[in-house]
Amino acid sequence: MCLEYNMEDDFWRSLLYFFSGVFSYRLLTSLLNYNQMYASFYDNIISCLEILASVDDSISLANNYKYEDLEKTNIPEGELEDIKQADKTIIATWRQMVIISILKRAPRHYRLSSKFTTWNQAMSYRDSHHKRD
Repeated sequence: MCLEYNMEDDFWRSLLYFFSGVFSYRLLTSLLNYNQMYASFYDNIISCLEILASVDDSISLANNYKYEDLEKTNIPEGELEDIKQADKTIIATWRQMVIISILKRAPRHYRLSSKFTTWNQAMSYRDSHHKRD
């Protein structure tokens, strides 16, 4: 029972190991790069939501000052309510358009994994992200 050493089998086995290593390396680096891009994208989204929440708070504060000043001018109550309702509609439309804009500009594979589709969901996502930090 003599085992012959076959150099050709070693060549093919070595070639297989080499290309398996190359494939594994490429797959692993691609997954790590994707994970890094994903994390970076959502960090940017959180930063954007922070800015938008700050703008929303500023608009609400400015509107409150406007309503106080309008009350001092003795504007009729019905007219003041109309102004408040118009402002609420404008803010709701702005919020909706901001979220649509964020989702529309996101790459497709990130958009499909989005954690929010409305303003309230976006603010909840932002708040939950801060609790983890």
